[in-house]
Amino acid sequence: MTFKEWMEKQYDKQELKDMIEHGVDGGFSGLIYYSETVELFEEHKEEIFDKLVEQAEEFGHANVYEMLGTFYKDHMPGNYSQFANQLVWYMAEETAREIIGDDQ
Repeated sequence: MTFKEWMEKQYDKQELKDMIEHGVDGGFSGLIYYSETVELFEEHKEEIFDKLVEQAEEFGHANVYEMLGTFYKDHMPGNYSQFANQLVWYMAEETAREIIGDDQ
């Protein structure tokens, strides 16, 4: 199952719109606890990295690492779980935009 398929199965259209409008850090089932987000990251890390590469190029960054630096202006992840969590939240918000955009 792809990350997008997981999102479509897990959330209804209103929840996806709420993710876009308010951010995933507002608390969405399946994306709250590190145990959940680290598991999702491990399952979808290549897909997440591909999205990062795609967007780094799209936004004119020299590479993924430069783009990641813009994510962490206020709070650098202190450990692997925090890093994985932030990347899963990024992917969830981007995927929500993609799904809602596909419907419009």
